[in-house]
Amino acid sequence: MILAFQYAFCLWSSFFFSPATGEGGDLEKILSALGIFQVKSFRDLLAVFGLGDIPDGHLYGIVCGCLVFGVTISSVLLLLVKGGSFSRMVSQEKGEGELLARMLTDRTALRAQRGLLQERLLDCQTFLTQAEKNFLARKDDEENEERFPHVTEKLLNFDPKLPYDSDRADNSQVDLSPPEIIDEDTGGVVVQKKFKSDMQNLMYADKSKSDPAVEVTPEMKTYETNFVDAYRRCQLLPGGHTLPGVPEARYEAYGRSVAGVPDNDKTTARGYKKSYGRMYEAISCKTHKTEERFRKHYQTRPRDIIGRTVRLEPLSVSRHAQKLVDVTCGEVCGKDTDFDPMDVWGFLPYGPFKNAEEIASSPIFNREHGEGGFAIVESVTEQVIGCVLLSNDNPQNLTIKLEVPIMKPTCDGSCEELEAAFLLLDRLFAYGYRRVYLTTDKEDAIARKVPARIGMTQEGLILKDMIVREANRDSLLFAMLNSDWDRGARYYLFAKLHCEPAARADKTNLEKEEEEDEKQESLKLQAEKAKMEDEKKLTAKNDEDKTEVKKEK
Repeated sequence: MILAFQYAFCLWSSFFFSPATGEGGDLEKILSALGIFQVKSFRDLLAVFGLGDIPDGHLYGIVCGCLVFGVTISSVLLLLVKGGSFSRMVSQEKGEGELLARMLTDRTALRAQRGLLQERLLDCQTFLTQAEKNFLARKDDEENEERFPHVTEKLLNFDPKLPYDSDRADNSQVDLSPPEIIDEDTGGVVVQKKFKSDMQNLMYADKSKSDPAVEVTPEMKTYETNFVDAYRRCQLLPGGHTLPGVPEARYEAYGRSVAGVPDNDKTTARGYKKSYGRMYEAISCKTHKTEERFRKHYQTRPRDIIGRTVRLEPLSVSRHAQKLVDVTCGEVCGKDTDFDPMDVWGFLPYGPFKNAEEIASSPIFNREHGEGGFAIVESVTEQVIGCVLLSNDNPQNLTIKLEVPIMKPTCDGSCEELEAAFLLLDRLFAYGYRRVYLTTDKEDAIARKVPARIGMTQEGLILKDMIVREANRDSLLFAMLNSDWDRGARYYLFAKLHCEPAARADKTNLEKEEEEDEKQESLKLQAEKAKMEDEKKLTAKNDEDKTEVKKEK
């Protein structure tokens, strides 16, 4: 660059300061030496650069290449200028500068511009936070009563404590079977004996509420209201054919499942309650045997979360400890062959366990504050096949951690494992949780597949996260957001568990019922508005009458 500057300076000085002679200045001599003055054609111009002897074909190629290059550059510059790219870059640079200036000068004003949460989520936050405080402040009514952790307690269904509750399950003197009906086509017995329906029990419960010994809670009143409303809704639009001899069975199945989902001060998503109710109605009312089995199970364990292939029961030492040991200890159990117990417990900080006492003293059953646990029971065999745990409950921020289900090896990656996770995710998001996350060992190839199956997104890798069995553990972090759940993750999992037509029917049914709810609310508001107008007219008329009476006096 310096040499070029010196050359240009020499040319300039020779041009202006050369003597006035006929031979010309130094500039003319240089240009004459370069042959610039002898350029009379394109060939002469090429000769200046030493290309005067090239063939015509090469010459035309050079010319065309130069033309294409010139047209391309011109087009690009034209598009950049006319298309606004330069102006956008300038405005973007200016905007980033303004943003940076605002961040440095007024962070409070920038923070105030964040979008606010939906009102329902704020109500959920308030209710869940207050419920946690109430649970911690509440004392046990009985010392020997088994109390579930708060996370487990709030996810369970509500127990209405209907009259048959005092004579639960295995009392042979209690007759809970339907009346005997003979099928005219086959001559066989369709349903046997006599039973009292849930609606009749509710009516009986109303009469017993006059007893001062029976404590009627607001939750029980809410259950009764929701049960009657769901019962009538299913009467208008049943989910399938009516079972012979028990026409009310389908209505009651839908009613008790919808009413059993905790209302949480009206913060629980209505769509979830209806979807859960339709699913329970469909699987419980397939045949008379399934109806009787699900009805008796509800009368003995109304709080369990029911699915198609599994149900979730709150972890109990007396009910589940030994069964969990049997299916995870590695020994032959039922139809399962023996296996290495480290296939189940190898990547966990506890286990394997040899007996019920060992597992009862482990963190599986000793859940701390902000933790919960459920046993996974297979619907067909009624056998415990594993458990699923929850931890790090944060109702203030509406987040919670889902642990990878602990299953016997033959159920890894099965539909039962998937539905256990689905049942919890569906209820957590219905309660208002915004984020459910999960961590797995980076080297656990089986556990890494679980979050992918349930649709979670990998958010990152946590290096040196834990020390497990005296070794370092790097954890993979996965999460599911409530927005992702509503946009398609729930539909995807529902279709995998119940088939695509069932998922479409569920979606269509929710849309129709949502429209019906909006219609009913609109009619209710119109009726209230009309009532208020009538009251105003009546008040105005009374005032006029009083005024006329005063004038007459």
